Amino acid sequence: MALVQELGNIPYIVFTDGRKTGDKKGNLFDSDGNKIGSGPELGSTYRLPVDKKDFRWCPCYFVDPAHPDRSFGDANNLVEAVLYAQGTSSLAYPVKNLRIRFVKKGDAYSLLPSIPIAGLDSPNPEIQAAAEAEQERWKHLPAVQLFTLKTDYMDSSMAHNTGTGNVLGALYDSIGLKNAAQLKWPNKTLVNNVVGFPIIAFYKEGTNPGAQATYIGRYNFDLDKAEHALFGFTPESDGTFGRLVDSNNEYITAF
Repeated sequence: MALVQELGNIPYIVFTDGRKTGDKKGNLFDSDGNKIGSGPELGSTYRLPVDKKDFRWCPCYFVDPAHPDRSFGDANNLVEAVLYAQGTSSLAYPVKNLRIRFVKKGDAYSLLPSIPIAGLDSPNPEIQAAAEAEQERWKHLPAVQLFTLKTDYMDSSMAHNTGTGNVLGALYDSIGLKNAAQLKWPNKTLVNNVVGFPIIAFYKEGTNPGAQATYIGRYNFDLDKAEHALFGFTPESDGTFGRLVDSNNEYITAF
């Protein structure tokens, strides 16, 4: 793990195992399709996923050196997770985008280091107060289990994709530009774009805690767009694109 020691304050995540599992929630099924438990299929090959239906049991741990309270697990205390590929055209690339679904419910904010917020050190008390309020807001994101490791082949700095989203989201919040869900539920903490931060990913093949970790790639660790609650959408909608449905089944035009 010499490379990890050279990362400084860059967050990193280490996946292990890599055996096949039955679905994205880690369930196992018999030949008739009946659920018989959860976890990895005994005897299956250890490896990372190569497509969207290639569900791999990959317990992991996450280290954020700059924010130790955000870290979770370690080599001997892994967090159960299922890993599978994300994307369409990117599936042909050597480094895949990866979706991480944690088997047990987690807290979105506890898995994310603080999103960089401008103004926390401002000498202007009004600017500093606004920045502190924005920082506090992130602590109340809905709890989710699904995240995406997103790589950016167009920009090796990884700044123009998720980084631009972070900047625009902060800008919209600062000037009060809100989407339909934020206007409908002003007391809820919702995001109006995908946000994330840079991360390095490693993989330890198998289940030996002392196994050598292999470098996978550099990614952005993003909130996943399929987690409807973060954006104010509800899974109970009729699937109509561009609409939100509240608890009373009232349709809200989103665009």
